[in-house]
Amino acid sequence: MKKIIYLLIIILIISCLGELQHPLDIRKIEGIYLRCLLIPKSYDFCDELLGLNQNNEEEFNEEEFNEEESNGNLDTTFGSGGIVYIPYSTGNNQDDLKNLILQPDQKIILGGKTNNKLFLARLNPNGSFDTTFGTGGIVIYDITTGFPSSSQEIIKDLILTSDNKIVVTGTATPGSINRHFIAKFDSDGSNLGLSVYGGGGTYFGNAIDIQTIGSNTYYIVGVYGSSIAGNYNFKIFRYKEDLSPDTTFGSSGVADIELGSNQDSLQDLIIQPDNNIIAGGSWDPSGTNPINIALIRYLNNGTNFDTSFNSTGKVLYNNTTDSSIYNIKLQPDGKILIASYKSNGTNKDYYLARYNPDGTIDTNFGINGEIIEDFGLEDVATKIAIQSNGKILLGGNSEVAANQYQLLIIRYNPDGTKDTSFGTNGIFTYDKNTNDNDWLTGLAIQKDQGKEKIIVGATTDTDSGPPLKIDFYILRIE
Repeated sequence: MKKIIYLLIIILIISCLGELQHPLDIRKIEGIYLRCLLIPKSYDFCDELLGLNQNNEEEFNEEEFNEEESNGNLDTTFGSGGIVYIPYSTGNNQDDLKNLILQPDQKIILGGKTNNKLFLARLNPNGSFDTTFGTGGIVIYDITTGFPSSSQEIIKDLILTSDNKIVVTGTATPGSINRHFIAKFDSDGSNLGLSVYGGGGTYFGNAIDIQTIGSNTYYIVGVYGSSIAGNYNFKIFRYKEDLSPDTTFGSSGVADIELGSNQDSLQDLIIQPDNNIIAGGSWDPSGTNPINIALIRYLNNGTNFDTSFNSTGKVLYNNTTDSSIYNIKLQPDGKILIASYKSNGTNKDYYLARYNPDGTIDTNFGINGEIIEDFGLEDVATKIAIQSNGKILLGGNSEVAANQYQLLIIRYNPDGTKDTSFGTNGIFTYDKNTNDNDWLTGLAIQKDQGKEKIIVGATTDTDSGPPLKIDFYILRIE
């Protein structure tokens, strides 16, 4: 009831003020608030907007929307010197972190793999393991019962439901067969269900989000693959809360979307407040490379493109050099941010672009809607996070020497200009060891005592191999 009262108060105040000076109009404010009510992790700032404390209860926060922002230094109160290392398995194994999310109580949930099995962990806000989750804060789950012993499993994306259940998607590879899966875990880490797609062909599960229509909650899973070897399409699946396919969506529960003649690769998706689906990745215009950025919007029932988006439902780059989307974020005003790389013909560069809700590029952002950052060698942007003040964090990997990568995060003002108050001239870098590779795989905003801090997840080489040993770590920037 309090939430409804808060909403009515917001509407009344704005009505009295007359014409808004802020770019959000009343319909958008209502939509964002209701979206947060229905799906509390829709935006990075939902917890703050709803006033949730760590017990998921409402509380009044007089510093709401006014936190002190990070200055771009490691927070030494987190873990050990600002870092939590997670070298979980022994020997030359490949432990791989693929994403992280935050709970309303600011605990950190990690998803990936260890010893080729699913890996989940939960950290307390200060970086210590939450021993109420799984065993000592860790869950290892094997989904390939009956599959060959050489099978591999990995979580690629995860979401948190309104009742703190964790739903994950990824890929299981028994032998040479790739199958996407969806699994659900309770707040204590116990498994609540699993569904492995058994269709013929190969399917890679890469992204997941929640869709709420009326009283029904669905899980939307973004996949790429095909029943035809080598001919990959975007595929969007919809599952019910019990993880059974929703056959009313698309065609028998799946939207099969062909963009190019060969290699279409869906890397991320997000659900809008109106429940339409934005998905992004790459497409192959010619069938012979180079791949190019693909951004689409699909109707919420999975039947077709939303043609109110760029008139066709699609934004398809067609350049002579490579580019691909890795992450999509929705701003409170409905504008769409994409993190990508774009080749300059020699090396890859960081690429950030912003699109209006109608699918046109926002020419008021950066330079004609785009930002390209060239640090000399191979630079790939993989994650975006949005602060409550509208500033944008773009994270990824930058090559500092041949085959040696470091983490690199840039902060931009809402208009796309670089925020030079962050780090060194707007940039934060971290390299665990000089001769190792570090890949940024997670980026989120954590509220900590009236300050917004940055949680970063990364995977790193720990020796030169072969075979190469890979571990992962979490760091916090204040």
